[in-house]
Amino acid sequence: MEQAKKFIAGGWLTFAEETGVNKKEPVENFEWMSSDKQYYFIDCHDALEKVEGAREWLKAYTCDEADEPFWCEMATSVGSHMSGGHTNESFISIMWSYKDALNNWDNWVYETKKRDAQKEYMKCQVSLFTLRELLQMCYTWFKYEGQWAGEIEYILKRRTGLTGTVPEIQLGLEGLLAELNIIQALNE
Repeated sequence: MEQAKKFIAGGWLTFAEETGVNKKEPVENFEWMSSDKQYYFIDCHDALEKVEGAREWLKAYTCDEADEPFWCEMATSVGSHMSGGHTNESFISIMWSYKDALNNWDNWVYETKKRDAQKEYMKCQVSLFTLRELLQMCYTWFKYEGQWAGEIEYILKRRTGLTGTVPEIQLGLEGLLAELNIIQALNE
């Protein structure tokens, strides 16, 4: 619902910084994750700890495209130490994801945080419709330099929380609109 949304000045880069997307995390520490996701990664971590050589095996794991992934003795051994709450699909998914985490922790953390934060960002940032409406007000402002310009400027500043001139506000809104279009296209 649009009422719960707000104008986030600075866009995604500001939001990402404020929500810790760029913050590095200690290797194999999942405290930064939501508790529902955290559970699966801790479960996998603990299982890997219990099977000798499992961590190195997972880091180097490959399989042919035609083969069923993680259908081998080592995977069965690791899986036997995980909770019973995994379907075959969730087991395969967590194993691939954990493999990525082991092989490139910083990038994996960043991409995981970014994916989750962008969903949240799109939920709380004003909609594309609202941005277009605000930009239309900017364009209208240029037409009415007389009596309506002051009122339009006041409404723009009140709705966005931005200071500066209308052309500066317009520039910021156009940048934000371009950014949201890119994020939406990537999500689609």
